[in-house]
Amino acid sequence: MTLYSAPGLLRRSEWWPALSLSAGAVVGVVSVLALGQGRRYWVAASAIALVGAAAPLANRLWGRHHPI
Repeated sequence: MTLYSAPGLLRRSEWWPALSLSAGAVVGVVSVLALGQGRRYWVAASAIALVGAAAPLANRLWGRHHPI
């Protein structure tokens, strides 16, 4: 679902729709850490958190210059 919606969310002139990807990342981090606390879970949760934090930033820096 994220792969389908991400290009449309990141190519808008407004940045706030990309926050839905960040909200999804929060849910993803909680879900991964609920599965376990091992090293691989922390690595996966960190990757999800980085992508979720990067979505609004990418939209502000790139999406405004390439709007739909």
